[in-house]
Amino acid sequence: RDVLVDEPGDGFCALRARAGGPAAPVTAFDGALAAEQFQAELAVPVAADTARLVVTLNGADGSDLDLYLQHASPATLAHFACADAGPGSVHACVVEAPAAGAWHVLVSRGSGRAAARFQLTATHYGPPC
Repeated sequence: RDVLVDEPGDGFCALRARAGGPAAPVTAFDGALAAEQFQAELAVPVAADTARLVVTLNGADGSDLDLYLQHASPATLAHFACADAGPGSVHACVVEAPAAGAWHVLVSRGSGRAAARFQLTATHYGPPC
């Protein structure tokens, strides 16, 4: 089953959908920051009927990467709708009822200068049932 729990009429059954199923498609990106490269930018298209957008960053062991997310214009360290920064490289941003269009993702090096590989996933939940 694609929906783990479905309570008809509650309007939120799509938010409990299994990631990767029809009600919660996942877009995945594999990326890397080369030695001395400090940032990478990606864009995630979001449909008008998306109820929740979850963007996760998973970096290679030992890397220190941060996640920034912004709608309609590039994310920066100072301009973002959601940020998850700090030690390590496992971070996530959750946006409820995201605006349709391009959501810009910035992966930024928190510290260090060695090459760092990462995977970014964007899960689109919705529309509500």
